[in-house]
Amino acid sequence: MPGVRVIVGPRRMCQAAYYNYLVTQATHDWVGIFADDYTVDQEDWAEIMETTLAALPGGYGYGYFHDPMYPFFATYPFMSKSKTMPLHVDGKFLPEFFPFLFGDTWINETGVMATFILPSKASVTINPETGHIHKFRDLRMWSDFFHVTRPLRAEIADKLIRAATGDHEIGHQLVASIPERTALVDRLFRNSSMTEEFYERMEKNGWEGEYVHPEYEAMKQRTLKFLEMNRRDAA
Repeated sequence: MPGVRVIVGPRRMCQAAYYNYLVTQATHDWVGIFADDYTVDQEDWAEIMETTLAALPGGYGYGYFHDPMYPFFATYPFMSKSKTMPLHVDGKFLPEFFPFLFGDTWINETGVMATFILPSKASVTINPETGHIHKFRDLRMWSDFFHVTRPLRAEIADKLIRAATGDHEIGHQLVASIPERTALVDRLFRNSSMTEEFYERMEKNGWEGEYVHPEYEAMKQRTLKFLEMNRRDAA
């Protein structure tokens, strides 16, 4: 297929690690992630997405496909490798903190806190054969970990605003109002991804018998240690 390069590599610890590696292999400055459980609806989606990304202030922030299942949420985000990515954790597309989930939510929250996030007219449709087949373990712990790392996302939002606006007054106003938007995404996450209904729905397929990466337990123990330290600091 013209313009497509197939890369086969080792099995990695987490989903983000795959995306981060593939981004390093991309030749264009604008990069995005995608998976096989969705299909893009338009053949000219690249041109449509390019128009969306051109509207970002100074090229900072995120564009994303319109997903009717999750409207106004960055299911599959795009960003600039030269501008936005260097402001991220370790300068990567996604933080390699989670074995699954949360990558799109991380970017969505950061974009909302910065106000630099735009839905595209390019849209996607989930594939019934492969979509929504989730098998998670320790989901409550990972949700809690995502929740307490929100200050990191607020820091990135601050950097994005300052990089895009410089010393302009609108930038100062946006930075000053980050706490309000942080409180908003906090409430949204609590009400959508930290409820018993969410845990039951996402864990219903179980995970027994599924592949477990050899490094998973060490990753889990580091996370538990971080959460315990965070609880002590908050006490």
